[in-house]
Amino acid sequence: MTLADKKCPHCGKWNSGSALTCDCGYAFQANQLPPSGKAKQSKLGIASFIIGIVYILFLFAYLGISWFSLLSLFPTLSLIVLFLNLVGVGLGIAAVFRKTEKKTFGIIGLAINGLAVILLFALFVILRISPPMPIDF
Repeated sequence: MTLADKKCPHCGKWNSGSALTCDCGYAFQANQLPPSGKAKQSKLGIASFIIGIVYILFLFAYLGISWFSLLSLFPTLSLIVLFLNLVGVGLGIAAVFRKTEKKTFGIIGLAINGLAVILLFALFVILRISPPMPIDF
């Protein structure tokens, strides 16, 4: 950063002194955003949404597995899925707070991943509280 650099009043990014516009679209000479500048979808929101869709696919895969297989796979797979959902929640929150981008996918991803985390914690509690099932061969 040099003395000639200027800070964008819209997004706060530092730009070179010769820059006419910032990456966010702010025009320094006109002191405004361009009127035709449509907001793009947040990449963070899209990533959160994709993680949520992957969770839904895992959920359908869980439903297709027999109960005994599910119990043996549950601890490992659910921890992986829980970690992915927590990442999805973080990405969704970050996407919702972005000022210059659309928030649609971030909100949807946050909702799916948030519900997934709640569901997984509920399953952990239910499996922890309930007595073990007898296995008949």
